[in-house]
Amino acid sequence: MNEQLLREAIKMFNIQSVMQLIRYLLLGVLVFWFFWIHGKEKFKSKKIQKAYFLKSQIKVELMQSMVTVVIFGFIAALSHVAHKAGYLHFYKDFNHYGPWYPFFSFFVLLVVHDAYFYWTHRLLHVPGLYERFHLAHHTSYNPTPLVLYSFHPVEAAINGAIIPFVAIFCPLHISVVAFFTFYSAIFNSIAHLGYEIYGRWFIKLGFSKWVTASLHHNLHHQTFKDNYGFYFRFWDRLMGTEVKDYDQRLGEMIQP
Repeated sequence: MNEQLLREAIKMFNIQSVMQLIRYLLLGVLVFWFFWIHGKEKFKSKKIQKAYFLKSQIKVELMQSMVTVVIFGFIAALSHVAHKAGYLHFYKDFNHYGPWYPFFSFFVLLVVHDAYFYWTHRLLHVPGLYERFHLAHHTSYNPTPLVLYSFHPVEAAINGAIIPFVAIFCPLHISVVAFFTFYSAIFNSIAHLGYEIYGRWFIKLGFSKWVTASLHHNLHHQTFKDNYGFYFRFWDRLMGTEVKDYDQRLGEMIQP
């Protein structure tokens, strides 16, 4: 690695680490404060589990999340180096692949990430791997938004590898990467929210049949099995790994 590339990689690490930290503060810490502290009584009817957080749990989640922020920054730096070497494909000119390609590439990211997350998540639940690499995340039996980045370093690296993985075969505009990482973090925050924020429209319009609600992942934290999906219910339904009475529970949970 030449000196110029090293400086670029360090700059990328610094920028992305700061961006990840800001994202965590907004979607993890701020959302936690808004629902679990400020809105504790206001949103009481929407709370999924009756119990509240433990102070010891919060400390662990914050510490693990800070490590993940650094790991994500490191992955971004490595991705920049791999891009310069021609192994990963990122671009800046919207006209390079046409005006519709960014929308297509975002769709590819979404679908591939959903499958990637499901299967890596199931793998991390294999005995031996679970205790060593995934238990750190599952110490949060009653998850809060602070769990957003609370992973074992190995799991953090697996989760952070999705963008460079897709960039091997699908060129990605840098704005698509930025939007996707923020969108994914929002979905992650909702998954660990601890409150079911969707209304009856979510069921009436049919979104609940395909898109996961907060309850979906919360049940995974309660049972330590099933409901492995992230954005969609497709893989869980196909592989028979969804909590059997999920639809009934969701219907009972969502307020009229």
